[in-house]
Amino acid sequence: MLPPESSSTAPIPSDAMMVPVFLAAAAAASASELRPPALRALAPGAVKPAGWLLDQLQLQARGLTGALPEFWSYLVDSAWLPGGKGNAPPEQYVPYYLNGLVPLSYQVGGLDATRDAMVAAVLDAQANATAGWLGPPVTNARDYFTKYPAVEALAQHADGLAFLGDADGAAAVAAAVLRHALAFADALAAGAPPFNASRWGFARYEDGLVGLQWLLDRDDVAGGDRRRVAELHDALVDASDGVMGGVAPPDGAAWEPWFESGDPFANYDDGEATGTAHLLRHGVDIGEAMKLGPLKWRRSGSPADLGSAAVALAWADAYLGEPDGMFMADEEVGGERSPSRGTETCSVVETMYSMRVAYEITGNASFFDRYERLAFNALPAALWPDATANVYHHASNQVATGDGPYAYDLFYCCSANVHQGWPKFVGALVHVDGDGKAVVSSLAPSATALPGGGELRVDGAYPFADAATLSSDVAVDLRVRVPCWATRATAGGAPLVPCAFNDVRLAAREAVVVAVEADVATKTWEPSSRDGQAAVLGGAVEVHRGPLAFALRFDTAVNETDIHGRLKRREVEAAEGAAWNYALLAASLAFDGAAGPVPSPPFAADAPPAVAVTAEARRVDKWTAAGGARGVAPPPKSPLAGDGPRVNVTLVPYGSTNLRIAVFPQLEA
Repeated sequence: MLPPESSSTAPIPSDAMMVPVFLAAAAAASASELRPPALRALAPGAVKPAGWLLDQLQLQARGLTGALPEFWSYLVDSAWLPGGKGNAPPEQYVPYYLNGLVPLSYQVGGLDATRDAMVAAVLDAQANATAGWLGPPVTNARDYFTKYPAVEALAQHADGLAFLGDADGAAAVAAAVLRHALAFADALAAGAPPFNASRWGFARYEDGLVGLQWLLDRDDVAGGDRRRVAELHDALVDASDGVMGGVAPPDGAAWEPWFESGDPFANYDDGEATGTAHLLRHGVDIGEAMKLGPLKWRRSGSPADLGSAAVALAWADAYLGEPDGMFMADEEVGGERSPSRGTETCSVVETMYSMRVAYEITGNASFFDRYERLAFNALPAALWPDATANVYHHASNQVATGDGPYAYDLFYCCSANVHQGWPKFVGALVHVDGDGKAVVSSLAPSATALPGGGELRVDGAYPFADAATLSSDVAVDLRVRVPCWATRATAGGAPLVPCAFNDVRLAAREAVVVAVEADVATKTWEPSSRDGQAAVLGGAVEVHRGPLAFALRFDTAVNETDIHGRLKRREVEAAEGAAWNYALLAASLAFDGAAGPVPSPPFAADAPPAVAVTAEARRVDKWTAAGGARGVAPPPKSPLAGDGPRVNVTLVPYGSTNLRIAVFPQLEA
C-alpha cells in the first residue's frame, strides 16, 4: 500500500500521470519482431547542443571525460584495454566510460581519437577471442552486467558512423555486437557461469534488453541470427524474472510487482550467493529498472508492461521522492525518509536514461518532464560546476560534504558513469515519430540535421527562459512536446495544449517563438507512517517552477586538492556563521525571471543565477546541523513561528548549488 499523496495549495503536477500517447500501430509481434516505439531517436551527431547546453557539453569534454583516460587506473589498467592489469573488478569502468564518451564525441570536438582508439582495442580483442565476448571473458556471474553498457556504447557508435556515411564501419561494429550476443546466448543456455549466481546480471537485465532490441531493430540481422537474438531476449526475461520472482516478497520479487506494492523499508537479506534474496534495494538497480516494462512491452504487448514505468515513478515518489526528481538511495534505499538522505550519482544518470527509453517507447509526454527535471537539477548538483569532479552522493538538504566519499572527487563507478547523462539527454532533444515527423521533445538549445535534409534550430535559454525560437532552413512540419506542468503555452502567439504533442509548421527560414509558462509551485512533505518522522517532517515544503527546483544557496568554505591537471578534489562545508536554517512563508514565494543571463559555467554555484525565487523567511534556531556526511537534521514539523525578524531570501536553481537547502519548514501565516 503506497503512502498518501503529498498535498499543497499549489501542487506540482505528477510526472507519472499517464497521458494520451500516439503509438505507431502496435500489431502483434512475430516470433522475432518488436513492436515499434512511438518515437525514434536520431543517430549520435544528428542532434547537437547549442547555447548554454553546448557550453555544458564542452565543459564535460574538457573535464572528466577528456582527462580520465590520461591517468585513471580504472581505465588505463582495465582488462578491456591493451596492457591492462585487470585490477578494477568488476570490469565495468571502460564500458561505463564508453557509454558516455561515444555520444559526446559525436556532439562536440576533440574526443574522436580517444573514442576510436578505445573502440578499436575492444573490437581487436574480440576478434582474437574464441568465445565472441566483448571485453574480458565472463568467468563468474557478476561479469554479465559489465557487458551491457559496452553493447550500448558500440550500438551508439555504429549509428554515429552510419550517420557520417561510414556504412562499412557501422556494419563491422554491428557484427561485433551480434557476435557478442550469440556468445551470451550460448553462456546463458549452458549456465556457464550460472546466471543466477549474482544479482548484478539479472537485477540489471533491462540494459541487456536495450542492446538486443537494437539488434532486432536492424534490417541486417536476419535469418537464424535474428531468431537466436529474439530467443536470447525472451530467455533473458524469463531467467531474470524467474530468479527474482521465485520467492515471495520480501525475499524476492520481479521488478514490476515490486513497483506496484513493495515496501522499500522492509527488512531484507541481500545475499549474493543464492540469487533469490530481496535485491530491489540498490538505487542504481531501481533507476535502471524503471524502463523495464516498456522494453518488455515491445515483445509482450501487455498493457501492464507499457504502464510499468509510470507505476515505478509513482512508487519512488510516494516513498522516496526528492525535489530534484530523484529518489533517496544513498547506495541503497531503506531507513527513514529524510531530505538529508543521499542520492548516488550513478542512480541519477541511470534514471535519466530510463526516462528517455520510457518516453521513446510509450510517447508519454510526462516522462520527458521527469527527464528534464533530472537533467536540470539532479545531474548538475552531482557535478562540480566545471565538470572536473563529481560526488558519490548528494542530498537535498546538505551543509557539508565531509572528508570521505561524499566530497567532490573521482568516486569509482560514478566518475566513469556520469558521462552518459548530458550526451544522451542532448541526443533526445529531437525525435522522429511514426508518421516521419520531427518531434521537438525539449526546448533546450540545439541544432538538428533533419532526416529529410535541412537543419532545425532551437535557440534560447530554456529552462532559464520561458521562450525558445524554432527555425529551419527548409519547410518542416513539427510536433512540439508541451510539458505537463505548463500553465500556458503558445507558438507564434497561438495557444498550445499542455501535456501533449502539438503540430507546428515552419516555413523555410521562418522563426517561430514557442513559449511555455508556469507558476511557482510547492510540494508538501507528508511522511508515511513507516517513516517514524511524522514529528519532524510534517509540512516541510519544496519549491518548483516548471522543470526547475529551487534551493537556498549559502556561503561555503572549499578545501581543494589537486588530482590531475584541471581535476581537483573539493571538500565543502557551510562557512562559519552562514545562515541556512530558514523557514519559508509559502504565500510569499515570487518568481524573479529577470535575475540575469545564464552564467558560465551554466550551473555556476558562485555567480548570480539566471532565474530566482524570492521568499519571506525566518531563522529556526532549533533546526541545527547534525552529524554525518551531509550535516543537517531533518526540518522541524510545520508550521512554526521561527525566530528573529522576517527577512527576504533568494532561492536559486537547485543545480546551481554545491551545498543546499531545498526542503524547508513552513512559517505560520
